Amino acid sequence: MRDDRWVQIAESQFAHEQAGLELVKQALPDAAPYRAWANFEFRDTRGRWHEVDLLVLTPDKLFLVELKHYRGILTGNDHLWRRNGRTEDSPLLLARRKSQYFASLLKDAIRQRGGHEAVQRIPYVQELVFLHHSEFKCELSDSSKINLFGLDGLEGRTRLPGISKALLAPARHDPISDRDSQLIAGLMKAIGLAPRRQREVGSWIIDEQPLADG
Repeated sequence: MRDDRWVQIAESQFAHEQAGLELVKQALPDAAPYRAWANFEFRDTRGRWHEVDLLVLTPDKLFLVELKHYRGILTGNDHLWRRNGRTEDSPLLLARRKSQYFASLLKDAIRQRGGHEAVQRIPYVQELVFLHHSEFKCELSDSSKINLFGLDGLEGRTRLPGISKALLAPARHDPISDRDSQLIAGLMKAIGLAPRRQREVGSWIIDEQPLADG
């Protein structure tokens, strides 16, 4: 995918994060309606800020992708993940909330530009977690694995479908036209995406500037 379809709002501060983005970029075709936006923040309709690793426009969906470079064996359930003796809230739940907020933001933006009937041209925003470490194995139940994806070609090791299975799947609903793809690209500019100012490590959020030294 060329850079005119792949828009990276901010540079990645971690090599593994950039490597995960590059894997997706190489997998995506350089053709309509595919587009992607990486490393940005958006402000929802209530004024709250949310970080997004990657947003990908595919033939019939917008995928809000959370990248996780997790190593080891993952167990747990829909709500809690356990890995290497640690427990955290499922990143998929966080991604789901972000996708809902972002969908509302897009719909409000298009109402302001084209009226209520134009809202139907906004595709469904689907959350997805991409676990892109090569030494990762998912032992969640099949139902808890839904919308989790791993590295292409390592399905037997990770026990997850490869990321391309989601992003390159043929349209199941009305396909997104090139015109609608350009409309969504215009909305993304109108929203005014901001570079990411924080980074997440597990359940921790790291700010660029510390509150204090020592």
